[in-house]
Amino acid sequence: SAAFAAAASSAAFAAAASSAAFAAAASSAAFAAAAAAAAETTRQAVEEEAAKRKADEEAAAANAAAAADAEAKRQAADKDAAAAAAAAAAAGAERQAEIERTSARVAGRSVDEDPAETTTAAESVGAGPPADAPDEEGDEGTTAEKDLYIRNRKSSNAAAPARRMSEDDTNAGAGGRGPAGARRGPKRALPKHGVKTVPAVAAPPIVADPPTASEITTFYPLSELKARPDTCDQRVLELYLSPEDFQQHFGCDKETFAHKPMWKRKEQKQALGIF
Repeated sequence: SAAFAAAASSAAFAAAASSAAFAAAASSAAFAAAAAAAAETTRQAVEEEAAKRKADEEAAAANAAAAADAEAKRQAADKDAAAAAAAAAAAGAERQAEIERTSARVAGRSVDEDPAETTTAAESVGAGPPADAPDEEGDEGTTAEKDLYIRNRKSSNAAAPARRMSEDDTNAGAGGRGPAGARRGPKRALPKHGVKTVPAVAAPPIVADPPTASEITTFYPLSELKARPDTCDQRVLELYLSPEDFQQHFGCDKETFAHKPMWKRKEQKQALGIF
């Protein structure tokens, strides 16, 4: 009995020890599983954070590239507009200068010639004797040469009185002298090449400024503005939209739109078909 009791006690002790060892092993396995799950969660969180950071960096780079491209387009458009304005100003100045030159020529003078270097029409048609001709009263040349010169000049004057006394010659050479040296009127300096009749040049038309948004009180839908009605100023068709339609099509009010760059306004108007 004592031996049996001792054996039974040893068996119970062994069973108890085996149960404790099993429980400890189970607890260790559970702890290891929990640690592995925590490590996996941490890894996934790190990967998600890295992916999010990468996406943000790519979006920022794309936005910066788009902004740089838009700025380059705006600068190019502003440069083109400045060049066009300079060309228009130069053309206007040249046109004004041409008008002034034409007016001066019509008035009987040229702004490009020196009045001190002009000559009279009477001298240009040979009304007086040449510089190397024999002097009628002086000591150069023989008597025969003087007589021949006087006869030729009298014949020429008698054959063409209308030519010398025509209105054109009289007007062109009012300060010249006749054969006898008589002055016909006050001397007047003329251009070297005579008076040229130039047709008058009309002044360039004055173009009125387009109306502003506050001056337009009649509005049209976009479909009618695309047909370009004659009652609208073709340069600012967008201002004939009502405030509600303008906000709907352009995404802003008329005042904000007026402060946008020229190239941006042009693109939006072209997209709507009213540029």
